[in-house]
Amino acid sequence: MPDLVTVERFATEFKAHAAAVHLAEHEIESVVSDAATNAYLPVGGFAGIAVRLSVAREDMTRARELLAAFFEEEARAALPPYEEADSIEDDDERCLQCSADFPDDADACPSCGWTFG
Repeated sequence: MPDLVTVERFATEFKAHAAAVHLAEHEIESVVSDAATNAYLPVGGFAGIAVRLSVAREDMTRARELLAAFFEEEARAALPPYEEADSIEDDDERCLQCSADFPDDADACPSCGWTFG
């Protein structure tokens, strides 16, 4: 068994496994540990107990680079571009399904037919 080192700690098992899958896609084997202990604790763990992701020592540098890029890309995908976010005014009513304009007097979205009911 190779000498394992922890490359990242996560508040949730889901995030740890998502990172492990990303590493596997780049042919880096990893081990998720402390998931069972973390599952019984409040979100974010307790007293420093987090879900750990470990890789072989020789893969450590590449794994950290891949994870940094992966989470940077994930963060960018979660937010609209600055110009788009800036152009949406607070009083604009948007359809929650398709983001089209939703007139105040409408019962359903004129674009996709979505309703609140």
